[in-house]
Amino acid sequence: MSIIAPGTLAELKTVQALINQTGRQLSDHDYRQQYHVDLSPLGWHVGHCTFLETFWLRETLLGDDSATSAHHELYFPENLPKPQRGPALPGQQAHIDWCEQLQEENRELLLDPPDRLRTQPLTENDYLARFLLQHHAQHYETMAMVLTQRQLKNSHENFQVNNKLCASLPAHHVLKLETSDYRIGYEQGVDAFDNEVPSKTITIQEFSLSMQPINNANWLAFIEDGGYQQPHIWSADGWQWRCDNNVEQPEQWLRNTEGDWFGVSTN
Repeated sequence: MSIIAPGTLAELKTVQALINQTGRQLSDHDYRQQYHVDLSPLGWHVGHCTFLETFWLRETLLGDDSATSAHHELYFPENLPKPQRGPALPGQQAHIDWCEQLQEENRELLLDPPDRLRTQPLTENDYLARFLLQHHAQHYETMAMVLTQRQLKNSHENFQVNNKLCASLPAHHVLKLETSDYRIGYEQGVDAFDNEVPSKTITIQEFSLSMQPINNANWLAFIEDGGYQQPHIWSADGWQWRCDNNVEQPEQWLRNTEGDWFGVSTN
């Protein structure tokens, strides 16, 4: 009897494939390259996701560490600094092949689990599977950030902007929320992380919130109005960060030789 719902299994398989395909599109050099001081190499994320699902399913719940014990040093973040992770990775193709093999075996475990796995509280109601799904999706998002940093290393001066961005002021529709008690977190639920349970009540002081999110045109208006040169509209820490890093616009915003703005994406 399976311990994973068909829909959850399909979602897990999809995010596994996305992660692996993202890794395969790179060269071996780019796979292990650290493109930002705060981000691990993309290949490390590929291996970490597979390691963690195998660690939970096999080592933690079944007591079988045959596939994971040799990789604790590399894939537990606290054991290896980010700059050392890329050089420690195996070759790209062999690494992803290893990941795909383990993932296939893990899915089979979820579909046809031994009795010891069926009786584990963490496998009830898809909890562990949903946890792994969210964990993998989180790392896939970080991998997109890595790819964006990779793109920022390239020259874009001659990029032609087809639809020029025009600045516009944000709408002045504001919602005022009074000081009150609010309940956050979960009492229970398969989509809750362990740090989201149990639910609790917190007091939030009065604040105002715009009815619409800030868009790129609004941010361009902020730039053109000298927002990055006016310390009085920044917090002290924010202004210190702006000065220390010489920031004049969002990191992914660039201008071509004609002075047109454009954003750098993962493609």
